[in-house]
Amino acid sequence: MTVRNGEAYLREAIDSVLRQTLDDFELIILDDGSSDGTAALIQAQARADPRIRPLREERPGGGPGPAARRACAEARGIYIARMDADDVSLPDRLEKQIRFLEDHPEVAVVGSSMRCMRGSSLLASVLRFPEEAADIGATLPRVNCIAQSTVMMRREVYAAVGGYRRPFLHAEDYDLWLRIAERHPLRNLPDPLLHYRFHEGQTTSTFIPEQVIHTLGAQVSARRRRAREADPVEGRERIGRRDLLEMGLIDREIDRAILKGYFYRCDLVLGLGLAGQATRIVEEMERLTLGGSMIRRRAAEVAWLRGMIAFRTGRWLRGAGWIARACLTRPTTLKRLARRSERRSGPVAVSGAPAGHGSFTASPPGAHPPVPRARRVMLVAGAEVAGGLLAHVRTLAAGLSAAGHSVHVVLSPARGADDPARDCAAAGAEVARLSVRGKFDLAGIARLRRLVSAWSPDVVHLHLSSPIEAVPALVAARLGGARRIVTTEHAPTWSPLRRFYSGAVKRIATRHLDAVIAVSEADARYLRTDFGLRPEIVTVIPNGVPRFAPGITREAARARFGLPEDQGTIVGYLGALETKKGVMDLLAGAAGSGLPGLVVALAGEGSLAPELRRQAAHLPFTLVLPGRVRDASDFLACLDVFVFPSHQEAMGLALLEAMAAGLPIVAARVGGIPEALQQGAAGLLVAPARPEEIAQALRRLSRDGDLGRRLGAAARAAAERDYGADLMVRRIEALYGRLLDGGAGRRSRAPAAA
Repeated sequence: MTVRNGEAYLREAIDSVLRQTLDDFELIILDDGSSDGTAALIQAQARADPRIRPLREERPGGGPGPAARRACAEARGIYIARMDADDVSLPDRLEKQIRFLEDHPEVAVVGSSMRCMRGSSLLASVLRFPEEAADIGATLPRVNCIAQSTVMMRREVYAAVGGYRRPFLHAEDYDLWLRIAERHPLRNLPDPLLHYRFHEGQTTSTFIPEQVIHTLGAQVSARRRRAREADPVEGRERIGRRDLLEMGLIDREIDRAILKGYFYRCDLVLGLGLAGQATRIVEEMERLTLGGSMIRRRAAEVAWLRGMIAFRTGRWLRGAGWIARACLTRPTTLKRLARRSERRSGPVAVSGAPAGHGSFTASPPGAHPPVPRARRVMLVAGAEVAGGLLAHVRTLAAGLSAAGHSVHVVLSPARGADDPARDCAAAGAEVARLSVRGKFDLAGIARLRRLVSAWSPDVVHLHLSSPIEAVPALVAARLGGARRIVTTEHAPTWSPLRRFYSGAVKRIATRHLDAVIAVSEADARYLRTDFGLRPEIVTVIPNGVPRFAPGITREAARARFGLPEDQGTIVGYLGALETKKGVMDLLAGAAGSGLPGLVVALAGEGSLAPELRRQAAHLPFTLVLPGRVRDASDFLACLDVFVFPSHQEAMGLALLEAMAAGLPIVAARVGGIPEALQQGAAGLLVAPARPEEIAQALRRLSRDGDLGRRLGAAARAAAERDYGADLMVRRIEALYGRLLDGGAGRRSRAPAAA
């Protein structure tokens, strides 16, 4: 990683590397003469983590090329991974790329697709590239289809071809890929492994002419090598326009390529909502020195881009005037430039990719695989406290955004939804805060209707905690013009006293729904039998959780949550501290187990918290109450056993997270819990409200360490196979597709799901 005056985003970039699931690496950070707080930040991070090797360029200010050559020369590992200092690597990036290179020894370089960020907001736009070696080989001579910030390459191959070459200051990576491709296959992984950041502070437009000239030079150099001629770049310190003319190019060809580079770069950043940066690119484009017919072409393209910027910023009349000027200046402009803009299909901003230090090379149409059709999805969550429901919405919003859909999330204005709101926004979703309080809240219904009408979603997906919330939300969604309405039943009303009323409301509500998602088979049976919902409208899609990836070590996690390191067994629970969750049963079972040095950690908030704090000093074991934890993985990393004693549960997210962590689990035999634990093959099942069975299970796990390990391994395997977040998102995507494309749902006789 090389950086110059990158303090604003550097910490986030470093943290994304340090939180990798693979931890055997060195992080080389080379400071290229920064004048802000970059150097101090790097030194502070290096003191905190010995995996960081801070370097400083001896002759700073030479640009990304010399800095990258120095950093790669210092690398000592088998592989070299590149990343820009304002980007973010996903946690499993290094692990996936190393596994791929080990499984494919013939491949020298592996990159991936990238998801776009605008400032600190994660967007739905994904930049995709050819994946197979043959497709890359066919595309690379014409355009750079390997994004440097996503790359991992073999160090010995990098050294064998001579590494980055000095003359290609702004296209060193492209020249390197062309030389490596002459000897070895290159590949791209289909999943985005990096978030590529665009922000108004970028100065990329200043270097577009140099980038284009160096790109053309790399292409000419590659063509000469393929023809077994001498490389025209050998012996040159740098490449300029004059050098390209000596290589056989003409001025018109160079000018056309430069204009194309400006156009595509402006089209890209404008598609991502960076109108200010797009305006600066157009202004730079106007200052170009061109000759002949290129002046008229430049005027037409500038007018077209100014029109697009005006449309983007809501100035419709001015935009129409600029487009008219473009067509009058050059009559062929309308057809030709409209065809260019259409290359931005689906959720992808452009068919192109940034490369090295923010450089950009446009890609021809058809170079990338097709993107699944994007949907406009509105998720409406009614919970007012952070818990499983909001965690589910957060995961679904992130997954749908990553898949390229336009996601809008409506959350309660209550403080408990603050963290989920920030997380949804960071995942690229648009977030609104409002609530509808009861079926007679006409003002709330009107506000929600206006949101639905303004956003025009294809699907409104309700995540509500009671039937009372469902009726006004349904009314608002239907009046707002939603094409399809779906609801997920996270917690059906289990109390017999409320069942008749709730069932009546649910039966009425489902007449206006296109699908009802049950999170477990037990949940679905309950909805069909006890509530009388029509079987054809109920679809079973289990909850899903991300892969277990704690950000800190077990020892550091225990220190953070105030848990002793070597005192004895640490039993944990994660969820609401409420009677219906069986928290008091857990305490009674722990007291009856008689295990020496037992520690019980209850993470969460709820009405029982004050009473638990009062009782803590009188219990025969150590009780720790860390409160609500933001990162469940870090808390679960502390535990030896996870207990989930809930009296009523459709499919608890905390249970699935504990399964993903590979913990031995003791859980109540209610709702969807037996399904998740494979009817006892992946955890010990106990009767609800039976503390003595919890005590017996804890003693059994304490005596038989092999049993705990077997159960933990089985739980992890079940979580990865059946309850992954990606699998859940794909199933929900498929349901949306059936409803929207296949005609299934309330308006069709076809069943919503099998």
